[in-house]
Formats: sequence, structure tokens, C-alpha cells
Amino acid sequence: MKGPWWRWWRWNIKGRSIKHPPKPWNAIVKALALISALVAADQLSKHFLVSPGGWHEPDTYWRIEAIVLLPIYGAFLCFAPTQMAAAFATAGLLGNTMSVAILGAAPNPFLMFPNGNGIAFNLADVFALVGFILVIVAIPAIIQARPRRQPA
Repeated sequence: MKGPWWRWWRWNIKGRSIKHPPKPWNAIVKALALISALVAADQLSKHFLVSPGGWHEPDTYWRIEAIVLLPIYGAFLCFAPTQMAAAFATAGLLGNTMSVAILGAAPNPFLMFPNGNGIAFNLADVFALVGFILVIVAIPAIIQARPRRQPA
């Protein structure tokens, strides 16, 4: 072992650096960290804020949508142009799914237009809407970035 120990511990058997993982994993880890932070913010807001907008009960269509969209957003996490967008959408989906699993319904601590017929929502709804819009906007970037065939 040559050199100080703090240089030696960084290298594994094949000689690659452990300190600097491959870039795709690094981006996915960042996306998973963002998902965790957004879900935590959503759950904390539902726990600590009063729910003037009531609760929204899940129906069969909501459950089917959650089961179908989670793998689709997981696939979008693999593409670089849509990773952050899919992270927002996944955080919204997981935030509401966790609330339904724990409480039986999702509380809505925010109310827009409280004087009349208002719109009740939570942070998970905002994350899901923003993520869905960003995924739709980023799809042309995936199409543009794909490898092109050479003409014969």
C-alpha cells in the first residue's frame, strides 16, 4: 500500500474509484433523494396543517391509476431529460398513496377560492400536476436525443 490511507481506501479491487460512482446511478440517487424530500414535505404538511378542504376518498379509478402510473414514472426516471419531472410526479403519486394507506383518505390542507366553490388540494396534488406537465414537456427531448439511423 503506497501513499496515505485516505488515498488507498477510495479504490476497490478493480481500480475504479468508489468515491465517484457512475453518472447514471448518481442522477438516479439524486432523483430518489428529491422524491424522498417531496414526499416528506407532503406528509408533514398533511400532518401539521388543518384541513379546511376536507378529505378526498380514493375510488377504484384512482387505485387503478396509481398502479398503472407508478411503473410508467419509474421508467421515465431512467431517461436523463425526464428524471426530475418524473421525480415530481412520483412524489405526488406516492404522497397521496401513503396518505390513503395510512389514513384511509388524503387530507387537503390548502383551499383556493375559499369564499365559494373552492378547489381543495395538498402538496402531493401539486407535485403530481407539475411532474405530469414537465414529463409531457420533456418527451420531445427524449425523442430528439435518441440515436438516429444512417441513411442506406
